[in-house]
Amino acid sequence: MDISAEEIAMIAKNATRTRKRARAYNFRKPRLLSQDQLRLLNHVHSGFAREISVYLSAQLRSIVEMSLVTVEQVHYSEYVESTQAPSALYVMEAEGQSHGMILEYDPRLVLYMVEKLFGGHGSFQTEPREISQIEQRVMNRVVQRTYRGLETAWEPVFPLALETKSFETDAEFVQIIPGSEPAVVASFEVGLGEHRAVLRICYPYLIIERILGRSGIRQMLSRPSEPLDPKVRAAYEDGLRKTEVELKAELGRTSLSLQDILDLAEGDVISLDRKISEPIQVVVGNIPQFKAMVGRAGTRKALRVLEVIESNPLDSDEETETHE
Repeated sequence: MDISAEEIAMIAKNATRTRKRARAYNFRKPRLLSQDQLRLLNHVHSGFAREISVYLSAQLRSIVEMSLVTVEQVHYSEYVESTQAPSALYVMEAEGQSHGMILEYDPRLVLYMVEKLFGGHGSFQTEPREISQIEQRVMNRVVQRTYRGLETAWEPVFPLALETKSFETDAEFVQIIPGSEPAVVASFEVGLGEHRAVLRICYPYLIIERILGRSGIRQMLSRPSEPLDPKVRAAYEDGLRKTEVELKAELGRTSLSLQDILDLAEGDVISLDRKISEPIQVVVGNIPQFKAMVGRAGTRKALRVLEVIESNPLDSDEETETHE
């Protein structure tokens, strides 16, 4: 049986669509954190940021906005190199853990807080300097409260009891693990009006692996939520139903050379990769939701929905996942 050129082109097109995309992988820096672990770490540290921002706002008598920027896996040597000296590094130890952790305060933020705690207006210095012993003692209360906030954030996953082991101003002198070992760094931005400071927490990956683990994820994700008041639920659902979203229908695609585009004139016809008899995709928020046919309803162009596309929420994660 003869196969037409059009059928051959269709077969090749379908084969191209089903071909899996290759992804680059760095064997020197293997990715150890799964998507579930990253979500959980983001959830834990976002809660920590909210609690500490409320505490600092009350202590400094001004609005402090603290937000999680990123949670990433790095080599410990990369973290050390990214830390500028002088800094304010509190080496933490947790009961039952063989390795220490680091709480890093921006020294400019430390000096600002010390001045505010003494009743001053609070000046934000452009250049950091070393923290004196007196300033360290004043900061002890703030640091201890920071530990309590971190313990509260981790409590649903794993109980931690944190204490200060030592204080350093240069990361080169802090060797909690060998430089080639993996670490997990949570970075936060602290907003003080027009000024911005940084707070970071560095965990050895071995601790994250031990305190998080599969059981921790299951406890966090399977934890039953408190029943929602029916009136509140109805209000949420009513608000969602009234939310307007943009709906797009893609008629087709094609490729043109730059010269072809320059030569286009009024009345020219551009052929697309879709037949008139084929349904088109309708997307909501860049996610395909329906298959439909183009038509008319009175004097307006319209779409007739033929099929609802079942989407997998994990697909978006797989598409965005990359390996360095």
